[in-house]
Amino acid sequence: MLKINNLYIPKVSILIISIDFLLLLLAFFGGIYLRFAEGQGFTISFFKDSFFEACIFIFAMIFSMAAMGMYLPETQRDFNTTLFRLMPSVALCFGLMAFIFYIFPETYLGRGALFNVMVLSFVEILIARAILHKGASVDIFRSRTLVLGTGKNANDLINTDGKIPAHHQPKIVGFIPFPGEEHRVPASLIVTGKDSLMTLADTYRAEEIIIAPQERRGGYFPIQELLECKMRGIRVMDIATYYERENGHIRMDSLYPSWFVFGGGFDQSLLRSTIKRAFDLIASLTLLALPITRNY
Repeated sequence: MLKINNLYIPKVSILIISIDFLLLLLAFFGGIYLRFAEGQGFTISFFKDSFFEACIFIFAMIFSMAAMGMYLPETQRDFNTTLFRLMPSVALCFGLMAFIFYIFPETYLGRGALFNVMVLSFVEILIARAILHKGASVDIFRSRTLVLGTGKNANDLINTDGKIPAHHQPKIVGFIPFPGEEHRVPASLIVTGKDSLMTLADTYRAEEIIIAPQERRGGYFPIQELLECKMRGIRVMDIATYYERENGHIRMDSLYPSWFVFGGGFDQSLLRSTIKRAFDLIASLTLLALPITRNY
């Protein structure tokens, strides 16, 4: 998971976009080759002559799929969701390409070539998504996770009701109970014993720790042990941050007042204020200029 300007970007999404880029590149040149090559080989000049148009098509298609939400975690739950979002994505991309051809006639590919490219793109992306859903439970996409807590919050991490795709869910290797907390998670996953948190993390080869107690106030909280784990390179986060990272939004029932205090939002830096003000001015001037242009 990458974090850019307080925005979490799943590594799986970056991987999917990269794969889509390569597949669309292959589909573009494959479609052009089927339409125009007439038995000629894939030469360097063949790629050079159409590379600019290929970039336009790839970015138009990726933009269309992003606009239809195909890179959001909640839309990667099953194959049917992908199919029903891919079809309008292809239609939107076709419309964008037609608009681009109208504005820049020199980029025109021809209806037959564009049809071949669209069909190949649809088939390739559909097959790639099918393979992804087939191997969604592969551990390479999932982090080994220890959870602090055994109550309702902790149980929600394993009972997602399909709202989080399998490759975005953590591989929970154990739940560490807090004293006096009700157990709502499977007993087989509850970690027993009095070993330190660092020892448990080493034993279970944990890559991250999610803090999900039912109640934080007035109870035991292993801050020193969590600090030791963090110093050893193990990711430590609370459950609210986890939901923000994986879902792209916040679960209100998982919030604590401290999250608002120590969270990375509410940024009002000079750069952010300048960009917002510049956008407001440009948008206002554009709207003011429209009636003047129409009168002339």
